[in-house]
Amino acid sequence: MDMGDPVDGVYESGRKIESMHHWNSWYTKDVVKMTTVSAAAGRKSVLRRWVFDQEESVSATGENLRHFWVMTNGYSLVKYTYGENVPDDAINFDATEKTWPEDPRGYEDRLGPLRPAEEEGVTKDRWLLRDAFVVGENVHQFYVREEDEGHSVIEIVWLGPKGGGGGGVTDHFLRGTYQQ
Repeated sequence: MDMGDPVDGVYESGRKIESMHHWNSWYTKDVVKMTTVSAAAGRKSVLRRWVFDQEESVSATGENLRHFWVMTNGYSLVKYTYGENVPDDAINFDATEKTWPEDPRGYEDRLGPLRPAEEEGVTKDRWLLRDAFVVGENVHQFYVREEDEGHSVIEIVWLGPKGGGGGGVTDHFLRGTYQQ
């Protein structure tokens, strides 16, 4: 299934991805970095989706706002903000967000229901995975949001099990790979 960038909606859909066509040619996402987290959290954690930090606040204009975060492990962190007149179910997270430019016909057969990238009254701030690396038994992920006035970085540290091997990789195996 070929589609042009941005394909954020596919990766953030929570669906299991069986294969990635073109991932090592014209496609620009670093799939190896995306999967680095498996060293500490296991293979099933890659592209797994979590919702957290649901809270309410009042804007400077007195509007009640609701905020929450969605993490798609190894891909993005997205902060959603709902205006006070937006219902809780405004976004159907069971549907794939259509972020790519091609005509949507034919994609629903493979991806299931699609939803629009923009919803009225909903603001999305997205941090994309920029780097990930293993330090000892842990994995450090850096998610970056680029903006006109600067950028922000969020670091997530996954604490791996003692002795390594969160994803079936141990220090012994890594050393043994390079020895004759």
